[in-house]
Amino acid sequence: MWATKPLPQYEKRCKRWSKKHRQEFTKVHERLNTVLKALNCGANPDRLPFGFIHPEKEGVVAIAAGGSGKLETRLYIYAYVKDSTLYVITLGDKQTQSRDVAHCRDVVQGILKEEQSQLETTKSGGRSND
Repeated sequence: MWATKPLPQYEKRCKRWSKKHRQEFTKVHERLNTVLKALNCGANPDRLPFGFIHPEKEGVVAIAAGGSGKLETRLYIYAYVKDSTLYVITLGDKQTQSRDVAHCRDVVQGILKEEQSQLETTKSGGRSND
């Protein structure tokens, strides 16, 4: 089973979106639930069969709200296959897109760096290499 892990920037932005952009907020979360159901049914996270999915860098995907909303809203997620965690990284719009993608890249690099660190600790018999 896949589990979602909301990250702090996402949680912070949720407060504004849920009040000021309710239609878009609702739509991206409905689509997040669709993605989660597909993953739990065995869908490949690298090949999600939905038109609202937009691949970004580092394996991050943006879920677009689409429709006739006032703001082009995107929900950025990262599917970490090794432990079936769907990181919900941030929520943004067209104006914040470049910053959001850069933030997502940093988050994913941190996840992968932590994984590498754990592997090295395991290989060294529990001793830290620091």
